[in-house]
Amino acid sequence: MNGLDSGNERTEGAFEARLIQLIRDVALAAEGVARIDPDLCKRVQGGIATDVATCRGELEELSERAERGDVHPADAWAELRVIGLKVDALVEESLVLVHGAALRTAKLDEGYCALADALVDEMVNRTHIPAWNSFTVLGRFEFYQRASRVIRVRYPASSLWDLPVVAHELGHFVGLSLISRQDGRTLPLVVLAERLGATADAPWLWLQELFADAFAAYVMGPAYGYASVYLGFDPVAAHIEDDTHPAPALRLQLILSVLRGLEGDGIHEAAADIEALWGKLTRDSEADSNGETQPEDWVPALSSTLTEHLPASAYGTWQEVQRLSSGLRRGQATATSRSTLVDILNAGWLCRRDATNWMEVADLARDARRLCEAVIPGGK
Repeated sequence: MNGLDSGNERTEGAFEARLIQLIRDVALAAEGVARIDPDLCKRVQGGIATDVATCRGELEELSERAERGDVHPADAWAELRVIGLKVDALVEESLVLVHGAALRTAKLDEGYCALADALVDEMVNRTHIPAWNSFTVLGRFEFYQRASRVIRVRYPASSLWDLPVVAHELGHFVGLSLISRQDGRTLPLVVLAERLGATADAPWLWLQELFADAFAAYVMGPAYGYASVYLGFDPVAAHIEDDTHPAPALRLQLILSVLRGLEGDGIHEAAADIEALWGKLTRDSEADSNGETQPEDWVPALSSTLTEHLPASAYGTWQEVQRLSSGLRRGQATATSRSTLVDILNAGWLCRRDATNWMEVADLARDARRLCEAVIPGGK
């Protein structure tokens, strides 16, 4: 690479060494993903292959320009740094996927990751966002990792009841992938942040969390509200916010607002039930409301963003939920070609709210899981 720095062979050699290392890193990332379970590999190979080709092409092109002396040394190092950040993200994604696939192959997830994948696919199919080219992996908490494009499912999972929370993590992906249907370029969440004055670090993170809550309630229905109150939000910290998350009380206020905007008396009744349960939990825990900040104008703004940009994605098949829940209560539920995973999870939660003991809850989880496995591709 004599054209890079003909006056200093040592700095030239350092540049070449780092470039070669990045090329090697790209190859190893691709090789690692290629070794995972074939069915899981199919889900990610399109996105990984694109990223590998992009990084490899940019590195080769920079190498050729440096060799010819067509780029100033400072510009070459700057470009190498930018490409290096892309390669870092690619390697991180490959490591997470390889590790996650190994845990799934070992059955440590008890099959819940496959159900989570199917649930994500089902919700994505109801939107016009680009396909989610990944699969879920185990983590200590539910989490969407943007750098690796991976949704983590909580381990150890309680049971089927945790699955609605996956909709929230998908909401993080949707929030930064959703493009305005009007011009095909604008990101509605960014526009909303500017309108609400939420472009600084903490408000922007809050807005992303609230959008994920709103999206989950919008596409998942009451099951997300029930899962949040029963298993997610801490009533003791109901009015406590931090740098990344608004207070649970505000989050639930938004969830209930979205649910009440959906069609169906049964959904509205469930929203009232969720609100009453949360109220009792916060009263029992004597949650302290001192210091809470409530940007309540964000609630209608987020609801409007969903209805404007995802009008066909709203959950609205409550009749199927009622049919399934009636069968679950009798231990005789059957799935049909109309049944969806979202329907089944809503039916399960509708029954769980009336359960009187843990044995009944466990039986409901077992029967609801059987229904889920009946409707997913390759299910039992």
